[in-house]
Order: sequence, then structure tokens, then C-alpha cells
Amino acid sequence: MQNPDAVKQSLSELNGLLEQENIILLSGEYTGLRDIAERKTALVRDVETFIAQARPDEIDDSLRRGLAALQKLTRHNGVLLKAAYNGSKAAQSRLAQIAGEQSNVGAYSVTGKSIISTEAIISRQKTV
Repeated sequence: MQNPDAVKQSLSELNGLLEQENIILLSGEYTGLRDIAERKTALVRDVETFIAQARPDEIDDSLRRGLAALQKLTRHNGVLLKAAYNGSKAAQSRLAQIAGEQSNVGAYSVTGKSIISTEAIISRQKTV
């Protein structure tokens, strides 16, 4: 079993990781999230194990405050993650819609035969 000081150190590291995650989510550069997630998982396991095995006197006020701060950051980042996911899905949907609209753009001759014209396609493109 870990000692309370080691768990407090894990909580401190978790807070730092959550702050990094927050910055990444706000910037839209999601490449670092996987590394953070793996380290967070390991630290959370350590904290959960300690809490499950701890005696009531081992969980002091500073540990409770650390857990409360961690919970607050986790909720905030959860909202950001959900927003990032929803934004990504909306962007994918919009790109698919634009691609579908582009395939319908064309020009036709007097007889109704389709004419392939890049100028016609370019002139009808919408900007997002």
C-alpha cells in the first residue's frame, strides 16, 4: 500500500496532467492526449488503490482537498472533450455534405449532355 505522501504526489501530478490536457483541448491540437491519458490512467489506479485500502485516519483534509480539485478539473475537461468530439463530428458531417454538393455541380450542353468543366465547379464552390 502506498503512503499518503505518495498519493498526494500522484494527485499533484494528475492535476498537472489535467492542466496540460486543458491547454491541449483549448488549442485544438489533440496529438498529445494519448500520452497524457496513459499516464493519467496509471496515476488514477494508484489513487484508487490507496483510497480503497486506506484507514479513515490516513485520508486527511489536504488529501480531500486534492481529490476535490481533481474532480473539478476532471469535470471541466470532460466538458471540453465532449465539445471537441461534437465539433469534430459536425465538421466531418459538413465536409461530407460539401463533397456531396460538389459532385452534383456541373454544366450541361444545349442537348442536356453533361459537360465537365473545372471552371463551372470552381465558380459554384461555397466557402465555409
